[in-house]
Amino acid sequence: MTEEKTESLQAEIAKLRQENAKLKVATGAKLGLKVSTKGAVSMYNIGRFPITLYAEQWEKVLDKTDEVRAFINANRDKLTVKAAKVTAEATEEVTAEATEE
Repeated sequence: MTEEKTESLQAEIAKLRQENAKLKVATGAKLGLKVSTKGAVSMYNIGRFPITLYAEQWEKVLDKTDEVRAFINANRDKLTVKAAKVTAEATEEVTAEATEE
């Protein structure tokens, strides 16, 4: 393999890594809803896997919204915020790769 071709491939890899990191940051913010094959409601982009509940289960959860928020606020010092870490890591990757170029 020639040196020119190696440099070209390395540049392409760097470009793809940067695009991948940007996509990770962008898709993390968009929640999606779909009806599952079994007729349940699936929420996407919360974590690695969708959260799927039947309509009546979602209604029970949504009825407890104020209680859940109060619980989170009361226990905020004990809770881990994973979404912020993922976003920060992806942002750092984009920044690091941009400075390498």
